[in-house]
Amino acid sequence: MSGGLLLLFPIVAIITLLAAVLIAVPRRRRLVTINEQDFPALARLRSVNTVARVVGLVVGILVVAMLANAERLGLGLLLSPAVFALTQVLATLVAGAVTHDAARTRGTAGLEVRRLRPYLPRGLTALAASATVILGLVLAWTTAVGAPDDMGRDGRSFTYSYPCDTVCTAGFGPWPGSYYAVPLAVLLAIVVALAVATVLVTVRRPRDASDPEIVRVDDVVRARAVESVVAAVGLASAASLFAVSLLVTNLANPRNVVPLLLRIPGWGALLLTLAALPMTVWCVVILLLPGATAPLRPAPHAAETPVVIP
Repeated sequence: MSGGLLLLFPIVAIITLLAAVLIAVPRRRRLVTINEQDFPALARLRSVNTVARVVGLVVGILVVAMLANAERLGLGLLLSPAVFALTQVLATLVAGAVTHDAARTRGTAGLEVRRLRPYLPRGLTALAASATVILGLVLAWTTAVGAPDDMGRDGRSFTYSYPCDTVCTAGFGPWPGSYYAVPLAVLLAIVVALAVATVLVTVRRPRDASDPEIVRVDDVVRARAVESVVAAVGLASAASLFAVSLLVTNLANPRNVVPLLLRIPGWGALLLTLAALPMTVWCVVILLLPGATAPLRPAPHAAETPVVIP
């Protein structure tokens, strides 16, 4: 079962990515147009964010390749999605710091009420939050029921009893217990905390609100940055959920003499792998081609705590 899903994952992912790219690329070519002669700072704002995104993707891929090849019982491979997401969030944060004053006009100030909610892509935010919460619950359960492996490494094995002539005990691994779950949870917490900080910094970045052209372009760049950060969190959680759930599906493997009651979590994990797969692919598409869910202009009446910026 697990082998079949592992074989199916890259095939479905590649097909879905190609389809999404073919549909999405024409729209993105029309997203942001700038009069570079009159607004060179806006052109710099756009180009720096674009370069940061590309550099973040390249660095993320290189770091993940090195981490995945570091042989430590698969821990590096399991942490790869979260590490990749961390590089994307850091790239967005650096781009925001470099272009902090790019949307300002010297000697001019404008007063505006800016809110966080209009910049957040609702569907993507709900997806990322749901994947993160579900992953947290799954890791809590796998940690609670995990057992040491034959080398004494805590949480790398799952043991169970089944009826035989008396009572027999068996087990299998690797199991996503504390050996994997603790470092993964810590890394995901860092990703989420840094993502929240990056989104707040991005939304609160100052600009000249009196110029409609600056507001128009800055809104798009800002919304894309927030979207990329949310997609990075979604990717970290969804891809990690896929990997963890894939290990748990061994409970439903007919070669294991697991009691029927324990097979139920295995079947549930199978459903989670099938749900996490499209989530992961969609987040990857958004990181490669931002703008899929980000609003072009935030609605001024959307409610949340306002941020007034001169």
